[in-house]
Amino acid sequence: MKTFGKVIAVIGVLLAIVFAKGIGKMVGKYTAGSYEQGKIEATVEQRLLDTSKKINAHLPMMVDSETRWDTTICIGKRMSYIYTMVNLTEKDIDKIAFAYEIKTMLVKNLCSNQDMVKMLKMGVQYDYMYKDMNGILIASININKSHCGF
Repeated sequence: MKTFGKVIAVIGVLLAIVFAKGIGKMVGKYTAGSYEQGKIEATVEQRLLDTSKKINAHLPMMVDSETRWDTTICIGKRMSYIYTMVNLTEKDIDKIAFAYEIKTMLVKNLCSNQDMVKMLKMGVQYDYMYKDMNGILIASININKSHCGF
């Protein structure tokens, strides 16, 4: 069951990341679009907070058959996305492999999205937290500007 669960989890995460890439583009455009260079930190933080509120109005939502996007949380210049793997327990997943695969894909997606890169360059950090069906943390991934090489 552990192997099957791992395969299902990875497929679910791949689909979630594709979905998140589209959402990330929307988030990046909204938050970076009206930002003028030289504005104070509070402007970025307020944009992130507004974005979080807009997204949360549509959550929770199923991203795919395995992954539910529960909420976003914004504190300062840190945006957190919280997901639940609805059909898996922590015992069904190789946590190290899971985190590695997700982080690799997230870095690739965020660092290739111009709007997200703008936000990363302004010091915004993105956290992705994945829980199992019982609420136990499976993976917590932080992406910041250093992951994109700047």
